[in-house]
Parts: sequence; C-alpha cells; structure tokens
Amino acid sequence: MDGRVVYLEWLSGYLEVRERSGTLLFRGSNTELGIEQRELTIKGPYEDVREYIADRRGERKIVYVDLAFPIKGIKPKTMYGVIVRASKDFNIGPFGIGYTKLENIGSYITVYPPPGFLFEQIIVSQHKIAIFTLGRRRIYVMEEGGVRRIMLV
Repeated sequence: MDGRVVYLEWLSGYLEVRERSGTLLFRGSNTELGIEQRELTIKGPYEDVREYIADRRGERKIVYVDLAFPIKGIKPKTMYGVIVRASKDFNIGPFGIGYTKLENIGSYITVYPPPGFLFEQIIVSQHKIAIFTLGRRRIYVMEEGGVRRIMLV
C-alpha cells in the first residue's frame, strides 16, 4: 500500500498510522505510540509493564503494556491518506503491518519491524500492547514529562 499516512477504523473513529524517519507512529485521541529500533514511546495513561518468558528455555520474552484506558479513535476533520476499513496487510516504509478486525471483539495491529530492530513483532490492541523479543533482552522504563519510554537493551 502506498502513502505515508494510513487511517484504520478504530473505536468509532480512526487510528492514524504514519512512518517518519524510521519511526512508526500511531495516534489516537488519548494515546500516541512511537516505535523505534530500540524503544517504544507511549504518550497517554497506562497501568503497568509486565515481562514474561514465553518458552521453557528462556529464549523468547513477551513484554505487556497494560493501558489505563482503551485507545480511542480520532475523528479528523480532513484526512490525507489511505482509509482501511477491513482486515488487511500492508507496508508503511520498512514496516510490515497486519490489521485485523474481529467482529464484536475489536481490532488489533501487528507490527513487523525491518531488520536490526530489537523486537520481533509488536501487537497493539485497544487495551494492551505486547512486545515480542529475545529472552536475553533487558527492559527499562523511563518517564519524562508524561511520556514513557520502554527501552530494549
């Protein structure tokens, strides 16, 4: 899919997705999320960050970010970009995006990063963000002026 801005149907509105200088940006009315090579930046309220080892050998880790409130869609006055209303896979810049709508349940987005990123995939749902990475990665959370940075090392 061509275009640098995509709007996905999301909770009675749209979630804006754009790529800028190697960073994937999501914007809803109450939350903004930035995905970079080594970190995620979250602007908006969240409750907790939890880590789980996903296999017996400790090779895979899942980091959950529990959001305080569901990510709400925006209602832009003018939209310049592609509007996606059904489940679809597409690319924005070097990122692969899987957009899935489940009737009566909601929507979620799977982000596949380009080579060199420190995570394998990220799933963004209305209530939670899941980061899949290697088990040896260390996770640090920093807060600066209402913006939380989740860094992978």
